[in-house]
Amino acid sequence: MMVDKIKISPRYEDISNITNYTQNIVKSNSSIPFFPPCKNMAFVSGFGNTLKRLNGNAKPYSHFDWFYKSNGNGLRQSGGELQLPPYGLWGGFETELIAVHVINEELKPIYLGYTVGLDFTNTGLRRKYPQFQNLSHLSQTMVANFIIPEKFPEKVKLRTKIIRDKDFIWDSIDLAGNSNMWVSCNELIDVLLRNQEILSKGMVFYTLTGAVVSSDKAGVQLQHGDRININLDEISIGLDATFVVACT
Repeated sequence: MMVDKIKISPRYEDISNITNYTQNIVKSNSSIPFFPPCKNMAFVSGFGNTLKRLNGNAKPYSHFDWFYKSNGNGLRQSGGELQLPPYGLWGGFETELIAVHVINEELKPIYLGYTVGLDFTNTGLRRKYPQFQNLSHLSQTMVANFIIPEKFPEKVKLRTKIIRDKDFIWDSIDLAGNSNMWVSCNELIDVLLRNQEILSKGMVFYTLTGAVVSSDKAGVQLQHGDRININLDEISIGLDATFVVACT
């Protein structure tokens, strides 16, 4: 299917200033790449229905979704916990690539690189109350402890595993990157960050670019204590999470 292309601003492809911005951003104690000194200066959001494949299967074209996730309060670093809140019905997650941008003094987005992310969702809310499905995305996002300071990839493999009581209960591999997307990452970013009303100097945008795998769509229900492991291109860079159910 043909999808209308959007004019891309060249600045999203420019990675020549990554070193300068790395040095200028204030360092925090967080392992989340480029985490700003003020949590309110992080903006986490995501796109949906952008990939041509999901859970190893071809996926028909559908209108894209966009949803706000959180500010820095909702970001979690690899090795930590994903917590289903007391009001949550049940939770699910999606494995995605995250594009990271910082807003410079001229209110222009500067691309810093990409990383691996885990988009956690209150899937029970949207299943039981579909009229509130977009609100189900107001939840945590786990980010790997590294960033790749290169252009958004054309094709990479993401492997997602769930371990329960030392047994692998789910193991899924699929492709991420522009070649598996209906439109490029840069087109998505251009539509989002052209809106200057949401930009402030020093803000860091963590943008989920679309689900590669989905535990909910695969029919996998998480249980307390499940470990989630994600690797990029079958090498030892990725993230680890433990799913926990909060006490009421």
